[in-house]
Amino acid sequence: MTNLTYQARITQRGFSLIEALIAMVVLSIGLLGLAGLQVSSLKFNQTAQLRSKAVTLAYDMQERVRASFTEFSGQKAFATAQLNDWQADVAAQLPAGQGVICWTASPATPGNCVVNWSAVTPFSVISVNWSEANDAGLSAARQAQTIQIVSRE
Repeated sequence: MTNLTYQARITQRGFSLIEALIAMVVLSIGLLGLAGLQVSSLKFNQTAQLRSKAVTLAYDMQERVRASFTEFSGQKAFATAQLNDWQADVAAQLPAGQGVICWTASPATPGNCVVNWSAVTPFSVISVNWSEANDAGLSAARQAQTIQIVSRE
């Protein structure tokens, strides 16, 4: 019987080592997956932060226009100073950020607006543009982002 027990141990030698190696491979694949999820999470968090900043900046300009609508429609110097200040904020807080405000007669056609302070109409269109260049895999069209607010003064 001793000979049979000895032979059974010889045939099973190294089996637990193979199990340990397979477990290490499965564990390392799982950890790589978790690292990929963490990278995606950071990227999407940055995208959400940029969008939140853009919306905040657009509403900031909307509130400036609402607070002093008569100055915007009557005094070009005041409106230009406010616009330049806001555009500097947009450029400082967003990558390749640009801010534009224009006026339109109908909210249904925000693309047909005029950037003429003397031709102020009841609807303002505030656009904030920026680039989400944090993802090199995106096309240029998907990297360019725009938030647009149409409001009645």
